[in-house]
Amino acid sequence: MPKALVVYATRSGQTKKIAHLVAEGIELSGVDKTIAPATEIEDDLDLGSFDALVIGSATYHADMMQSVQNLLAMAEKSDLQGKVGAAFGA
Repeated sequence: MPKALVVYATRSGQTKKIAHLVAEGIELSGVDKTIAPATEIEDDLDLGSFDALVIGSATYHADMMQSVQNLLAMAEKSDLQGKVGAAFGA
């Protein structure tokens, strides 16, 4: 079964709610889903073990949260070629 990771960064909880809705849709399509705060992803191997990656962040002063910026820097080192990717902001 394919696996998807939904990662989010939130300050007030709204982005977390959206992440759970996205994950619910993923699960309804028959994909195994994992939801985690961006701060819980510790190394690029965590990212490479999934078939799809969805990243969400709250936006403050026209920028994503620092934990998502750190996650994206880590993602550059991962083997994500050929995987499905998506992003959302709140």
